Amino acid sequence: MDGLIKNFSSTNGSQRAAVYPGRSATSAYYYGAVGAMVVYDMTKRQSIDHITGWLDKLRAHADKNIVIMLIGNKSDLGILRAVPTEDAQELAEKEKL
Repeated sequence: MDGLIKNFSSTNGSQRAAVYPGRSATSAYYYGAVGAMVVYDMTKRQSIDHITGWLDKLRAHADKNIVIMLIGNKSDLGILRAVPTEDAQELAEKEKL
């Protein structure tokens, strides 16, 4: 998911999903968001290295009380793991996630 923002919303019971490639989302995109899931790929070190940039963007444009979760993806590929659990935990604690 590195470099991809997904927006899920529901209007009158009908669900919609929009995908925004790249990193050009504006503050209007974050308006009204109460939570964010920041996902990194456990098999790619650079994926978690980009997390601080995403967090900076969230904190700059979203509500100051937004709840942010850090999620490791591809846990089923344990043999290919490039990001140790301890590194993700350390980042989460440092960033107060």
